[in-house]
Formats: sequence, structure tokens, C-alpha cells
Amino acid sequence: MSSDDQRLSPPPDRQLLSILKAAPVGIGTVVNRVVQQVNPRLCGMTGYSPDELIGNSIRLFYVSEEEFERVGREKYQELELKGWGAAETRWVRKDGSVMDVIVSSAMIEPERPEAGVTFIVLDVTDWKKAEAELRVQNARWRELFYGAPEGIVLLDNDFRVVFLNAEFTRIFGYTEEELLGVATPSVLFPEDKTEEGREAVEQLRRGEVVRIEQTERIAKDGRRVPVSIVSKPIKLDEDRIGVYGIYRDITALERAQRVLLQSLHEKEVLLQEVHHRVKNNLSIVSSLLALQASEHPDPELALQIQQARTRVHSMAMLHEHVYRAGNLEQLPFNLYLEDLVRDARRAYLDSDRVSLDLQLEEVGLRLAVAIPCGLLVNEIIVNSLQHAFPDGRSGTITVELSTGEEGVFLRVADDGVGMQSSANASGGDSCDGANGEAAGRQSPEDVLASVRNGVRGGIGLELIRELSAQVGGRLQSRFGPEGTSYELTIPLAEVERPPAQPFEPNG
Repeated sequence: MSSDDQRLSPPPDRQLLSILKAAPVGIGTVVNRVVQQVNPRLCGMTGYSPDELIGNSIRLFYVSEEEFERVGREKYQELELKGWGAAETRWVRKDGSVMDVIVSSAMIEPERPEAGVTFIVLDVTDWKKAEAELRVQNARWRELFYGAPEGIVLLDNDFRVVFLNAEFTRIFGYTEEELLGVATPSVLFPEDKTEEGREAVEQLRRGEVVRIEQTERIAKDGRRVPVSIVSKPIKLDEDRIGVYGIYRDITALERAQRVLLQSLHEKEVLLQEVHHRVKNNLSIVSSLLALQASEHPDPELALQIQQARTRVHSMAMLHEHVYRAGNLEQLPFNLYLEDLVRDARRAYLDSDRVSLDLQLEEVGLRLAVAIPCGLLVNEIIVNSLQHAFPDGRSGTITVELSTGEEGVFLRVADDGVGMQSSANASGGDSCDGANGEAAGRQSPEDVLASVRNGVRGGIGLELIRELSAQVGGRLQSRFGPEGTSYELTIPLAEVERPPAQPFEPNG
């Protein structure tokens, strides 16, 4: 060192003092474990002033006499052997709080132990807390990972296996050693699923989540194992550091689904058979009523029996359509209406003088709605065939079926002689099936009075109202010399959901 450098450099004692003041760790010296010097950081760590420490035994810092003796015994053995030593212990601050510390010591003059020891103290309390929390988190993670009921595999950035849990090995029969380092793992893919695997890897590379609800992978023994898979990239600060995959063995689920589907199929077959038998029984009843009507001497009673027969037959036809369609949820109502109307015309007319105008969109109705609607149409059609075209009069019966924003629209009308009230005036009637209130130019009482006076109607009018109420529909009817018209609107809510109560027309 030049003379100029020597003049610029501070004395060694000042250098050492500066280092002691700036050091981020506690530093001190002891002779025979009695404090001789301390730096500001040591005072700040312990809460003592230099005057409170210098001249006192370092025992002041220890939580117990036993700990004081242990650290001294272990550290001074190292000092004798190596000239330096370290120990991890716990110190007590002046305020009584405890901190975890690492104390490192070295002889000031190795050849003269009586010269004393320099020690450095590092407060590791926060490290210890973080370490303890990390151990807790690791224990939780390991329990979650290794004890999870789903198979879990972790892949590195090159899509090679780095971890897998016990359930994963159980599902596929491989040991952990057999799969560690294997890519993707490719050994699990059947030949027909390799493209699925490539697409999944590309999605994960793009940072996307992969969800496969139902697929298959190959076990070690060659079995195809049905599984559902969720895979997701693992990111650290937006960088992908790996990928995890969760595999759920759905073998038992698929087995239960097959049993359920088989049971459902058996029940559907049984219900179809029930519909078939109900249709046959109703057809027998219909035939018996037809026979009774043909042989009854009273024409009025014979007509009433014939009306009862058409009601029974309309229900028999409905069950026949359900059986033929093979769908127990919905009935193709347009096909049923076409058959119903044509069959009614054949039953009441011996010629085609009354034509049919059928404007029927393809509409499916569930049975709870289709049954009362079918009976309602039957009542209206029979009423028109019996009363609207007397004395060989010709005409047209119109049936419209369509769907719209409000729901299903059904209209049945004729251009016959029309229905007249007791006051011999044209009129109309409106009935809201949701609340049962009627309004219009002709009250329900007027209509019923016209029935008693022999005008078109009968029990069918009351039954029509009951049936429209059963489906929660809005019924509008118009009567006059130009003909009769019924319009029924069934709300979508009633078409799409089961009714609150089964169909039970008042008798």
C-alpha cells in the first residue's frame, strides 16, 4: 500500500467500529461468557442498552439455565476443535418475549483462549415461523395430494411425470417408479385416443383448461378404464412451470348408468304395454257402447250413449298414438288430432258433405295436457257434426294447431247454422282457465239456458270449460248464425311443466 493510501485509509480501530455499527446482525465479545462489547444491532434485537449488557453474563439472554449450559458446552467444544462454532437456540428479550437465534462464535486469539470470543447473533424468528407454516402447508398438500380419492399426476414443463398419487397408481396399475419421467404419460393412451391426447397437450400449451367428461385410458394389464379428466397449467408469475391432471375412475358410474338405462328401458316397455292394454280395454268399452246405442229403442238415450262412446274412443286413440310413437314424454298431437277428427266424422256422418280443413303444425304435448285437449276437441267436433249441419246441409269444419310466443294455439270452428242464445242473438263467451272467470257478450248462464231450451249444446259445453281450465288455458268462443268457433291458448308454462294436479273433470 502506498503512503498516500495509508494517509487516506482510516485507522483499523475506526474501520472495525464502523463495521460493527453498520452490521445487520448482533455482534459482541465475551470473556468467560461475560459481555465486553456490543454493537447497536444487538441492543436493538434484545431491548437492552449497552450499559445493561456490558459486564453481565450472557446467561441474561437464555430461556433457562439448562439451555445456557447446553449451548456453552456444544459451542466451546467446537471452538477448541476448529476455532469457531455455531448453535441454534432461543433468547429472551428484555420485555420477556422470546426469539429464535443462531449464535456463531470465534476465538479472538486462537492461541490465547483467555482473550475472549467474538459472537454474531442472527434473529431467525420470522424464518422459523415461515418454516413452521411451510411444514404445515406441505403436510396439508401431501395429505391432499397423496390421499385424494381421484388420481392426480403432476407433469413438468416438458409434460413428463414428476409426481403421482396412490389413487393414480391404483386406477392404472403402474408403480410410481414405472411412470416417473414418462411423457404425457403416453403409455396410457389407446390407439383411438392419441389424437385426443395431442389436442389436450396443445390446449395446455396455450394455457387453457382441458375438461374431458368421458374417455378411456389403458391400464397396465391392458384394460380400458373409463375416466373423466381435468387438466390445467400450473403458473408462477404468468409463466407455466408445469401441468396437473386429475383422473376420476368412472367405471362404477358407467355400470350404474347401464343398470339405470336398462331399468328405464324396462319401465318404458312396461308403460308402452300399459298404454297398449288401456287402448285395447277402452276400445272394447267403446265397441260395447256402440253396440248398446245401436240396439237401444230410445233414440235420445241412444244418442247419449253414442256421445259417451266417442269420448271413450278419443281416449283410446290417444293411448294408441302414445304406443305407436314410442315416446312416453310427448304425444305428436297433430297426428292424433287428424285421426280424431276424421274418425268422428265417420262415426256421425254417412257421407263427406262436411269437409275438413286441417291446418295442423307439428306440435308435441305431454300427456297431462294432451288428454284434456283431445277430449275438448272431441266435444266440439261432435257438437258440430250433430247440430251445425242439419237436414243434409254441407259445410266445413276447421281445425288449426300452431305454436307461438304465448304458447300453443288451438282453434276449432264450423260454418254451420250456429248456436243461438235464448234471446235469439249472436254472442260470444270467454273463459280464462287460470282463474275460471267468464266474460263476453253472452254469459255462461245464457249459454246454459240455451241448452235447456233445446239450442245446440248440452253437457259438452260445461265439459269444454272444465277441460280448458285443466290445462290452464284461455278459452274464447263465438256463437252466431255464421257458425261457431272455439279458440284455446295454452301458456308455454303449462305445456312445459307437469300440472299441479291430475286431470279430473267434474262429473
